[in-house]
Amino acid sequence: MSDQPIHVLVIDDDRDLLRGLERNLTKMGFKVSTAASGVDAVQACRELKPDAAIVDYNLPDVMGDELILQLRNIQPTLICVGFTGQGDAKVALQMLSNGAVDYVDKGQAALEKVGRVLHREVQRLRNDAKWADYLRKLILNTRPRGEIVGASPPMVHLREQIQRAGRYKDHNVVIYGPSGTGKERVATAIHDAAVEQQGLKGPLISLNMATLPENLAEDFIFGHEKGAFTGAERMQPSIFEQAENGTLFFDEIGEMPLQQQAKLLRALSTKTFRRVGGSKDIPFNCRIISATNRDLPAEVVKKTFREDLLYRLASIEITVPSLADRREDVKQLTWHFIARENERNNLKVRAIDDDVWAMLEGYDWQKNNVRELERVIERIMVWVDDSDRITMDIVSRSRALPEEVLRAVGAQPDAEASVRQVITGGVGLDELFAMHWVDAREHVLEHFGQAYAMHHLVKASYNLTVAAEAAGMQRPNFSRFVKERGIDVEKLKEQKLRG
Repeated sequence: MSDQPIHVLVIDDDRDLLRGLERNLTKMGFKVSTAASGVDAVQACRELKPDAAIVDYNLPDVMGDELILQLRNIQPTLICVGFTGQGDAKVALQMLSNGAVDYVDKGQAALEKVGRVLHREVQRLRNDAKWADYLRKLILNTRPRGEIVGASPPMVHLREQIQRAGRYKDHNVVIYGPSGTGKERVATAIHDAAVEQQGLKGPLISLNMATLPENLAEDFIFGHEKGAFTGAERMQPSIFEQAENGTLFFDEIGEMPLQQQAKLLRALSTKTFRRVGGSKDIPFNCRIISATNRDLPAEVVKKTFREDLLYRLASIEITVPSLADRREDVKQLTWHFIARENERNNLKVRAIDDDVWAMLEGYDWQKNNVRELERVIERIMVWVDDSDRITMDIVSRSRALPEEVLRAVGAQPDAEASVRQVITGGVGLDELFAMHWVDAREHVLEHFGQAYAMHHLVKASYNLTVAAEAAGMQRPNFSRFVKERGIDVEKLKEQKLRG
């Protein structure tokens, strides 16, 4: 594919449109083949081995999202672009979920966008041969009910780990990952995979250790007998009993007090537990899945987490990638959240302006990850009203992102965007106050640091030397400060020039 023109298979039942696309794409330097139905497209894919396919959604014999699955089963590295006049975010999400790299509405600007998308995706393959290897491993249409959204290589690997963990339902699992990456969704997906593959019968029971008062931890985990203490008027079953023949999920396991760690270790070692106030050991049968944003081996060294407990918990270890490590999933995740908000609130958003896409894909999601993207989209959708398109003006009025980010791409932030927005980084104060003190402090410092760096960069027109001087820092130190916060100065310069 390196020296030959890009071979595109165009699939549409509108013969006039098909001829027009063939003519214009040929003028743009593509090699073009056509098909007017799903059957013809499958045959052409097998015989011609095209590099890419433009797939109409409404075909006479098959829907476009289903056809994408068929084509990519034949040729896993095939670049598919959804193409329709339907103008529906649900349609876009279906096609993206089944393997399309992008989605284009039919219209005057469609041809130009299709060309850009094809060149971009083919260049991605040429620059990174590993991408094709990851795509070959992708098992389509197997998203667990835990809604693991994304088709990037790290997410392909994560799905493989989830399916493997589902097969070994008696092995305990520890899920690592930064806050906001979706560790609870991964735990749910593992449980669902065990239900599907191994016939797991019991429920998934979750307990968040970060929100559990230390003096109530033992009662919540192990239950109590009637009369165990004043007010214990009836027996309270343990979470082990509630999760019998299923999955017990300890979220934020790193927050568990050492005293309860010792009791949990005994329970895992003997496969029995004893209720508070009880004298009988009660057997249980459930898998333990734990999640944490802490480095548990490091906590072992610091003597804040028991090594023998970690050994019992971590038969399988899974790390959830941050959104910063899978930026190519931002588009699919965004459509996923838009489709959900459309359905919840009877909205009709079906398009997003290119400058908004550039901002969303270039933003530093390192700290709050998917959770932050989800909240940003929710806040933006509150301001769309009757519009079917998300514009930069809507984003600005929503105040969903820090004003420094908006200024960096040439947008005018709402005049009321304030210090609170800068400090909280888009998180509500109630949520901020509900965080653990250490997490809240890190969150505020990180977002203020990013806002501080962006403020001086914007004022200095992205001149690092001038910005560093204004910040009272040496240029190398300021440059490192900027890079540590995920700010790409060169990319912001380019966006400003394009704007």
